Amino acid sequence: MLKPAFVLLVTLCAALSISRPIDAQMDVEFNTAMMDATIQIGGPSVTAGKETCGSAFFIGGPSEQTSEPSQYTLVTAAHVFERIGGDDAQFAIRLKRDDQVVRTVVTVPIRKSGIRLYAKHPNADVSVMRVTLPKNNAHSVVKWPALATEEVFARFGINPGDEMFAVGYPLCRMANAQGYPFLRRGAVATPIHVPGSVLTGFSLDVTTFEGNSGGPVYFDYSDRVIGAASGKGERYIAGVVSQRMYGSNEPLLMAGVVPAKFIAEAVKLLPSSGQ
Repeated sequence: MLKPAFVLLVTLCAALSISRPIDAQMDVEFNTAMMDATIQIGGPSVTAGKETCGSAFFIGGPSEQTSEPSQYTLVTAAHVFERIGGDDAQFAIRLKRDDQVVRTVVTVPIRKSGIRLYAKHPNADVSVMRVTLPKNNAHSVVKWPALATEEVFARFGINPGDEMFAVGYPLCRMANAQGYPFLRRGAVATPIHVPGSVLTGFSLDVTTFEGNSGGPVYFDYSDRVIGAASGKGERYIAGVVSQRMYGSNEPLLMAGVVPAKFIAEAVKLLPSSGQ
C-alpha cells in the first residue's frame, strides 16, 4: 500500500521540474537513467477494499526548449490509471535530502469530479499527463525524441530474438528502501515486421506480474552495425508494458508491449502548457 507522506498538487497543465534531463543518444549509462525515470503509482482500487499499483516513467516533451519545465510528461499504461478508484492516486517519488535519496509518497489528482486530468490514447493502452515535482527530486527524464518509431525498428532491423529491457515493480515490490524498480531483459518474442500489417503491439520474453504494467521497454543498440556504420548512440524507448500474456487460463510468462509510437500520439492529445 502506498501511504502518502504529504500532498503534491498536480494538474494537467502543471509544470514538471526534473533535475537531470537525459539525452538518450549521449554517452550515458542508459539502464540507470531509465530506472531513475521510473516510479511506482497506485491507490485504492475500483474494486472495493483493495489496493492497486503499477509503474510509470518520465519523458521529455516534443519541444526543443528542454529547459521549459512544462514539457515533461508522465507515461503509464491506461489501465493503471483506470484501475485506481476516486480522483487521487499516490506516486512514490524519490527526493534528494542531505546527499541521500528518500522515497516519498505523494497524493496526485488524476481526475477532477470524475473527469480525467490525463490524456488517454483512444486505441492503445497508454495514458500521459503533466505533473509537478519538487526541485530536489532524484529522477532522470529521457528527452524527446527517444521514442522508437516503426522507421527506427526497420532501420535497426529489429526482429524476434533481439534483446530489450523492461523496468517496473513486479507484485508491487521495490528493489530497495529508496523505491527503485527492478530491471529485466528478454528477447522480442513475436514478429515486428509483417508485410501488409501495422505494428500495434509485440511480446517480450520477460516474466510479468501485477505492478509491471506502465513501465518502460527500451533498447540500447550502441554497438550494433547498420550497413557499414556503427549504431553508436542509438538508444530508444520501444514501448510500454501493457499486460501479462495468457494462453487460455495459463500465463505465458511474457509481457505484452504497446509500441512507443502510441506514446507520441497520446502526448499530442495533451493541451499546451498555456491552456
